[in-house]
Amino acid sequence: MDKVKIKNLSINAVLFLVVAMFCTIPLEVAFRYVRDIPLDGSIPLENSLYPRDQIFSKSKNEIILHELRPNSEAYYHGVNIKVNSQGMRDREYSVDKPEGVFRIAVLGDSLVFGFGVELNNTYTKLLEAELNKLGVGDIEVLNFGMPGFGTKEEAEYWRVKAKMYDPDLVILGYCLNDEIPKPGRMAPIHSSYFSITEKFYVFDFIKDHIDNFLENYLGIESIKFHERSNVSDDFRYLKQEIGETPEVIVVVFPRIFTWKKYKKHWIDHHNRILLASKESGFHHIDILKDYMQYYPKDLRLIKGDDYHPTSLGHSLAAIKTKEYLIQQNMI
Repeated sequence: MDKVKIKNLSINAVLFLVVAMFCTIPLEVAFRYVRDIPLDGSIPLENSLYPRDQIFSKSKNEIILHELRPNSEAYYHGVNIKVNSQGMRDREYSVDKPEGVFRIAVLGDSLVFGFGVELNNTYTKLLEAELNKLGVGDIEVLNFGMPGFGTKEEAEYWRVKAKMYDPDLVILGYCLNDEIPKPGRMAPIHSSYFSITEKFYVFDFIKDHIDNFLENYLGIESIKFHERSNVSDDFRYLKQEIGETPEVIVVVFPRIFTWKKYKKHWIDHHNRILLASKESGFHHIDILKDYMQYYPKDLRLIKGDDYHPTSLGHSLAAIKTKEYLIQQNMI
């Protein structure tokens, strides 16, 4: 290749990079504007206008990393979120269990938290309402769901918070992404924002959507298997923290996906969670068949989000749980 061609290629490469940069910067600026991420990264999280930062705060606990701000409120993903004085998305409960009350603690991530649905339409509140219709006494179902948590964080949250409420039963709402390392999902809460000269957040957004496409339509896992946590190990860790009592029920929420493709790409993973639950000595409830009675579009809260169900999905899980508790004479 002569020097002229090399020179032309070099010039074209530089021009391409310059044009790409000039195209990317406006995208990043627009993305930060929509997400309320400051360009210079200088605004403290406590003063952020982004709703997530108004209801979450960093935790001193190095395992759970973040918590809900007590008595905070924000309009977040289409619904008004109110956090009670104890740092839970729930009504007020006394730490000391009232005499004669059967108390259930529900651990989980953003699904249990009730991402995108009103509080009274969440799994925990629907379950509480269904159980109290039975007339078997006062039953409380406490929502310890925390967006971004995996099983290890939920086990730690049991140790430092949920355990204090002396529940008679523990339910773990298991979402199929709970094996995925979590800290990156809540990174803005764990650390300060990066300036635009340090990081392009729009690239993360694009990468997430590419990963979702690879997993959903080609069956290619976006996170290598060895980077996922081991479900059996996670459940053993939870068992160690909770002990023999109270009993634990794992409710497995399926990905809300085309059911034909679900059976092809996700059923082995789904069944592995059920088996790990059984081997750990936990009860388990599988709501896949209940979900499969409906079109995914009726259960999926947001297009492209396969993990967070509508109020219908929460209701189906609550009814299935109530039926299981009755069958097993657990209430």
